[in-house]
Amino acid sequence: MKQEQASSTAKIVAAAMLLLDSYKQTKHLVAEDASAWCEVFLSASFSGRFLAASAKCPITRRLWLSLEKYTLPGIIRHYAYRKRWIERHCRASFALGYKHLVIIGAGFDALGVRMAHEFPELRVTEIDHPATQGEKLRGMTIHNKSQPANIRFVPVDLETQKIPTSLFTAEEAPVFVIEGLLMYLAEERVCELLENLHTLSVASSRLIASYICRRPDGKIGFTPRSRLIDLWLHLREEPFRWSQTQEMMIRFMQSAGFSCLYHATGSEMADAHDAEPVLNGENFFLAENTAGR
Repeated sequence: MKQEQASSTAKIVAAAMLLLDSYKQTKHLVAEDASAWCEVFLSASFSGRFLAASAKCPITRRLWLSLEKYTLPGIIRHYAYRKRWIERHCRASFALGYKHLVIIGAGFDALGVRMAHEFPELRVTEIDHPATQGEKLRGMTIHNKSQPANIRFVPVDLETQKIPTSLFTAEEAPVFVIEGLLMYLAEERVCELLENLHTLSVASSRLIASYICRRPDGKIGFTPRSRLIDLWLHLREEPFRWSQTQEMMIRFMQSAGFSCLYHATGSEMADAHDAEPVLNGENFFLAENTAGR
């Protein structure tokens, strides 16, 4: 990722939510107020506003879908399935008594602000690269969207910095969310991040995350693979750098101090009644750190 610029991938994912929300047949895949927040976050830059406008315009959104068809068929719906799966497990965790939601690499996702508004007793922390987070906050300022009292935004460059221990207390059990991030980090940084999360809270914590599943040929990417997408990510300096097989990921989590409670593939996460192509290659897990019990 270019250090001085907000993540291009974060903008694409946010614009994809606007596109899905603009179609009657896919509107149900997007949380009720998520697309409105995504448009707010995208408003602070020309590229963001352009993506938002193109995702909602009937003519240009057809170009989006044509491009998807010839690169990664199903990727737009995949983003929505991913967000829906993560939110479902977050809500289940809140019902069990978890009171601190920590979103790492939040990008332009709306989960944090939405949960902060819906659950005033919940403490929400968003951790992200300063450039991406700064642009997101500027969008909120432009639209006069004040930050809820129970949310805080913490700038951290995860490639070079650790998450501050001062953000946590020994008594609380946070729910960590890492959506679409681990594949962009080098393996040593992934190890350091997970070990960091394991030691941040004495109480039992949960981890809800996604990762790229290693292909049989050892390559990193979705199935089917798109060389055009690989090239675009390379040009944006956001290439995939890390992947694991399902078996290796479970062992990897155990070595970092987490026990896997639930694992899902892209197909398992998709809408069972959806006839559209399902993209595979990114898997999901719910894990628990039981060191404090």
